[in-house]
Amino acid sequence: MIKENEIDSKPLNNAKDIHEFLINKVKLHNEPEEVVIMLAFDNKNNINGYFEVSRGTINMSLLTPREVFKRALASNAKSIVVAHNHLSGDVYPSIQDEKITEALIKAGEILDIKLLDHIIVFEKDYYSFFENKNKRIKNIENKKESYERSWKTMKEKEFIDMFTNNVCLLDPKVSLQAKGLYYSMLLNMYNEEHSFKEIIKSSRLDTDEVYLLLLDLIEHGYLYLSIKVSDNDTFFVFKTSNEEE
Repeated sequence: MIKENEIDSKPLNNAKDIHEFLINKVKLHNEPEEVVIMLAFDNKNNINGYFEVSRGTINMSLLTPREVFKRALASNAKSIVVAHNHLSGDVYPSIQDEKITEALIKAGEILDIKLLDHIIVFEKDYYSFFENKNKRIKNIENKKESYERSWKTMKEKEFIDMFTNNVCLLDPKVSLQAKGLYYSMLLNMYNEEHSFKEIIKSSRLDTDEVYLLLLDLIEHGYLYLSIKVSDNDTFFVFKTSNEEE
């Protein structure tokens, strides 16, 4: 259990300082499950407390802005930093991490308590949403361009069978989110042309998120693009290996 309100005398001026504080003082990397910590700062950006706000798998049902800002208000915080550990050692944020960060930013704007950063922690590494904001935007743009190039050049005859033995769903290299999108397409779009707009609508994900998930599936060879392309949409087709070309 995290001991709360033990304040380090060293100023926490950036994500690196906060990472060191969370490792050396809080021992967040030693937790056997995912734990979310909220650090509260006063109007001079001095830390005046830290609190455990969630324990277990990080998702919107367990970690809500209400729980975070309830503690922030109780500690009279003017700004906060949220941090959590990734047990896998991979500190790159998941889509769920992205969604939670956006929700915290919006809630902070309403309550006039600024979210300074969201930091994902592992013993030897960390990921700062604040430091990587511009990098993430550029990365999404680059992946969009790559995806759009693939979109235009792939041929319908290159489709392969991804239904047999559910190879994609068993592949450890494919992200869990991409598998979820792929599975929903299998259920609803078997052997039919499927528009990109419908994928976005049925998945209830943001356009950028769908781009990245589809790119993940394309890069691993589980999804190919239809030669049918309109000005306003693009289409996918799933085919089994025993179908005639």
